[in-house]
Amino acid sequence: MYERAKVAAKKSKIKEFKTTQTQKNRFNNHSSSLDQILFLQRTIGNQAVERLIRNVHSPSSVVREQIQTKLKIGKPNDIYEQEADRVAEQVVKSRKQKTEKRIQKQAKNEKMKEENVTPVAPYYVSFQHVWPPAMHHSLSLPGPSGTGADRAGFTRVRVRKRVTIVWGHGPARADGKIPLFAHSVNVFFRLDPIEVFISSDYAVGSCPYRVTLRHEMSHVRAFIRIFHSYRQTLIRRLNLISFPTESTPRWVNPGDLTALQTSLGAPVAQAVKDVASDLKAAMEADRNAKDSPSAYAAVYAQCPASEWNP
Repeated sequence: MYERAKVAAKKSKIKEFKTTQTQKNRFNNHSSSLDQILFLQRTIGNQAVERLIRNVHSPSSVVREQIQTKLKIGKPNDIYEQEADRVAEQVVKSRKQKTEKRIQKQAKNEKMKEENVTPVAPYYVSFQHVWPPAMHHSLSLPGPSGTGADRAGFTRVRVRKRVTIVWGHGPARADGKIPLFAHSVNVFFRLDPIEVFISSDYAVGSCPYRVTLRHEMSHVRAFIRIFHSYRQTLIRRLNLISFPTESTPRWVNPGDLTALQTSLGAPVAQAVKDVASDLKAAMEADRNAKDSPSAYAAVYAQCPASEWNP
């Protein structure tokens, strides 16, 4: 009985030894550190694996070599490394482009905030234009009269301006002076009319008519753009001119009321006149650039010479 129990215990130890050796062999056959850790978790449990990982940094640890990943140098021109480099480069490039776009957008918004000034009280500024332009096709030479300009087309614009000041005043105080102020200072600019002339020598729909109309419409678009850009210029000028308001009136003798109104309105009228003059000069400069001999040569080159001389 005793001998039989002894043999059974010996067989159990041999079986346990073989099982341990089999697990060690399986553990060593796993090339990946991740596979090794997963294998350990299944065999000895999570807590034991955590203790092993904490001991990896200990010089005396016997398992350090088993779970530490070895540095491997890939072969030259490895396709997988090249693909990884390409993807990484695309990611970096994409992030760089997004950052640059965000910076450009912020700079643009800040610039618009700086440029987009608004009139302070009591100023009100309005710039308007008509659309579509009036079309004329009845003159053989539509250029400016008296110049003899041989033009296939011409665009004429007119800048209208008006200043209206709405005055107000209150009751006189003890010394007899009354408060003078402006409810509003209204400045109106209007681009009207806009007229496009095409020579009657060219039939509607012909090549010279089409290219001439296209050229003149480029004048129209440029004039409108320049016209509206000067609104900001005028507002800046007006904001520098101090004007009495209801909260900060000018006290004046009733007999001097008209003279003071004229004096206060003079700087506004001068600013409007100066801006209108600069606006017209800018439009004329743009016209001259588009109507230069080389520019007209490019327009004429779009149609056969025989169609320009019917």
